[in-house]
Amino acid sequence: MSHSLPCVDTMSATLMGSVGLSLNWSGTGSGPCLFPLCTYSSNESGCENGRPTTCHSEWSRSSRRGNYLGETLRFVSPGWAWMVLMALKVLMVTNMCPSPERPGWGAFVKSQIDSLVEKGIEVEVFVIDGYKSKLNYLRAMWAIRRECSRTHYDLVHAHYGLSGLAARAQRRYPLIVSFCGDDLLGAPNRQGRVTFRSRVFVWLHQWLARMVDGVIVKSEAMRRLVPDSRAVVIPNGVRFDVFRPMPQQDCRTQLSLRTDRRYVLFPYAPSTIRKNYGLLERAVAIVNAEDSAPLLEIVTIDCAPAAMMPVYLNAVDLLAVVSMWEGSPNTVKEAMACNTKIVATDVGDVREILGGVEGCHLCEPTPEDVARAILRALAVPVKTAGREMVARLSIEAVSDQVIAEYTRVLQNRNRLEPQVPTGDGASRTRMEV
Repeated sequence: MSHSLPCVDTMSATLMGSVGLSLNWSGTGSGPCLFPLCTYSSNESGCENGRPTTCHSEWSRSSRRGNYLGETLRFVSPGWAWMVLMALKVLMVTNMCPSPERPGWGAFVKSQIDSLVEKGIEVEVFVIDGYKSKLNYLRAMWAIRRECSRTHYDLVHAHYGLSGLAARAQRRYPLIVSFCGDDLLGAPNRQGRVTFRSRVFVWLHQWLARMVDGVIVKSEAMRRLVPDSRAVVIPNGVRFDVFRPMPQQDCRTQLSLRTDRRYVLFPYAPSTIRKNYGLLERAVAIVNAEDSAPLLEIVTIDCAPAAMMPVYLNAVDLLAVVSMWEGSPNTVKEAMACNTKIVATDVGDVREILGGVEGCHLCEPTPEDVARAILRALAVPVKTAGREMVARLSIEAVSDQVIAEYTRVLQNRNRLEPQVPTGDGASRTRMEV
């Protein structure tokens, strides 16, 4: 039995434009505002340079930023001495962005942007609505070139391969591409084989990896697919202040879930072939046939906002990720931070993340083995100790790794000018503007 929870839309903005939007985090007003292919800061009146603005509540709530221009950022970069950077200005290009239509889509991109902003990086975001039309990537090429010709940035950072292809249309600034999963691994058909169309895109993305200044991937398996092993592995980080253990009963009440049932969370749309919903359905049927304990039901998530994910993860008895393949599934790390039990196939970096934690089990992609893993997880009467295992993946630690990659790329492009060390033993670096 499947229990599909309703989509909760907490956003009030209407995204404008079919190609892309720019969200500006550099202002000190009420929060980021959205324009078709524009980059303006918000103000209290809701209007800038004669243009009306529409504030996006989900983005602005956690992205408020002081004026970091002229301030400095200190961080540790592996292999470097302590360094001080003037505030970097980054153009973030992404096809994943929370919106009223898809409130949970690209939540990990938003989290990374928020964490960079909190470290003092000035970020402007260009969103490509690629899911509406692939032609929007072609249109975005021209728009990104135009934006980079009229605005100074220190570098461009694209999330997802297709976004990177669009961002490569500009040559003025260094480009870093974060590959996210199926852009390098491919997308399957119903028989579990990579489609021909997907293979073409994988080849294009591997070519792209040779044409950019920096490559970020989510797991070692993805790094092996990048030519010349040029990539650095930086998994998406977890916000431990958001994803934390919460009382299960309170969370079930919020979601209207029954207390006399057991629930397993399938955190994707059942129609997504790669996520393998049918496998979990068959496994749950076996569990209910063999186990006399309360009925186990599947809770699916399709379009719930990211803010509700901690509630889902704490309301259920366990999380199931039985995908055919993954890069580095964010939900697994988030469930670990909530001390939620996990059953997962051995995809991406899941084996490394689970690390033998009691109540978390790897399984073969067969209904029988998934069912056995579910029963073993449910037999553990307490929550897991997963939070301790993923401490290294805090959003703050991951943002430091991203900044270190920014630094490396800028140094290679001779955009960082080392200064004479100061008396405190730290190397000081000045941005060339």
